[in-house]
Amino acid sequence: MANRPPRMTVEFGIEVIRSLFRTSNIMIVSLIIGFLVLLGVFSNSLFAILTGNCSKGVLLGLLLFPVYLWWLYRESRNAAGHVRLRIQQDDSPQEVRALVIFLSPPPKDLTVEEIKEKGLAGLLADRPRLEKSKDIFKSWFMPFLAFSYHLARLERVVVCPSIDREVGGKNIEGTWRHYEKFEEMSRLLTGKKNISFVSAGDLDERWRKGVDFEDADELVRAVEAAYEYLGGVGINACDILVDITGGQKPPTVAGAAVALAEGRRFQYVSTVDYKVKTYDITYRTDSY
Repeated sequence: MANRPPRMTVEFGIEVIRSLFRTSNIMIVSLIIGFLVLLGVFSNSLFAILTGNCSKGVLLGLLLFPVYLWWLYRESRNAAGHVRLRIQQDDSPQEVRALVIFLSPPPKDLTVEEIKEKGLAGLLADRPRLEKSKDIFKSWFMPFLAFSYHLARLERVVVCPSIDREVGGKNIEGTWRHYEKFEEMSRLLTGKKNISFVSAGDLDERWRKGVDFEDADELVRAVEAAYEYLGGVGINACDILVDITGGQKPPTVAGAAVALAEGRRFQYVSTVDYKVKTYDITYRTDSY
């Protein structure tokens, strides 16, 4: 348990207790009463020995409490085997005030001017029409869907763009170069001027030219920085979602890992029906 995050350690302990005491309320009360009675007997026996009384009854009273504790320890170890990691899925989540997203490469043939010309400004408020515009937005369609779902309450968006990379002697541009385009396009599509967009580079200078999407630890640090920033402006963890829909596998892992902390969740926009789903990682016993 020492290797689990604090929140998960607490939940694991709670579920072990549930598993240990899941027989009945009478059993729970009996175990508590037994603990208190034997603790009292242990204290009295210890006092008696210190005052010179070493009779068999006193020694027996002294041994009963440690034996009871050993039995509880053994049963709790067995109960731990009934505790399993679970992911609670919500197919109709409440809208949140803030999103953390990983920026994927842009649709090269789409410009802000084109959106204006096609009369798409404020499109995110019209979800059915947005879903019919998938071919227009291409790789940025999914984050715009996420914005659309939370539009009524959305106040802040933290964007984690990627760094430049060299693969096989070929330079691949990071999405940090397209952050401003994404922000401008997002503002135009949301139609809400009061949504604040922040890049990971605004939170820490080391991410000015993007976050390494191949480094899960760096991704976790960037998302943690996003939570710290959002918490600093008065947004609770329960009102923040990390979107893991697009991008590579490490951002998905990082988003899920950060969600292990208390009150945090991550979301995924289905590529099948375009519905937003949220996930909360927790522990549950076999009987739950």
